[in-house]
Amino acid sequence: IGNFIKINGVMGEVSKIEVFSTHINSLDGRRIIIPNNAMISGNIINYDTNLFRRIKLMLSVSYDSDMKKVISILENIAKTYEGLDKTRENFINTMQYGDSSINILFMVWTPTKGYYKVRGELMSYILEVFNKENIDVPFNILDVNLSENK
Repeated sequence: IGNFIKINGVMGEVSKIEVFSTHINSLDGRRIIIPNNAMISGNIINYDTNLFRRIKLMLSVSYDSDMKKVISILENIAKTYEGLDKTRENFINTMQYGDSSINILFMVWTPTKGYYKVRGELMSYILEVFNKENIDVPFNILDVNLSENK
């Protein structure tokens, strides 16, 4: 009870365990009742079991970016950002060439308690630093051309 889990595509906090069912409060405030036979036979992901969780972000930068500078900035963020665990090994590496970007996998550790807050604030901070350092983050643009049929 109290753990945040995912089972059969349902995510939420376990609020009650009864003889025949388990009650989960979903992120959008719904009460979901799952029969315990499904709990026993399904795969359960318990996000609260370990003291630390890994934040995994795929970051895209422009092909014009100085990759040594980008990696250096990300390594500095991983070492100094409040809320990240400094004792665990981080993973920061160029992973693929995308259609309009170079994609970097950025994985760091944070305590499980407060995970989503740290993750969200970290994402905003990375974008803020990239903007300050003039690192272009590409995004898709859709051009729509309207013509008048005659």
